[in-house]
Amino acid sequence: HWGKEFSIVRTTSPLDHTSTWIEIFRLGVHKGAACEWLLGSLNLDPSRTLAVGNDFNDEEMLKWAAEKYLVDNAPAILLEQFAKVASHDQDGFAEAVRLWLP
Repeated sequence: HWGKEFSIVRTTSPLDHTSTWIEIFRLGVHKGAACEWLLGSLNLDPSRTLAVGNDFNDEEMLKWAAEKYLVDNAPAILLEQFAKVASHDQDGFAEAVRLWLP
């Protein structure tokens, strides 16, 4: 029943950075869908999108974006799938933006 109506995403606790949490959403509700909706609402060019993630709840957004990066302290299994920048506390977001800008 759960698999037909909901998606379950594991993510790391923002409180202790080690505990695993789960997020439960209706199917189709995720960061990638929200980005797609914003893109359409604002009439933006999809080829100019950037996503920077750090955990499993960012996976759909990363798949959606034209250019995508994970910070170095993301889970290892995700780091195998996406390009990597420095960790979040070593300015990984800023590095991703510098790589993305022309």
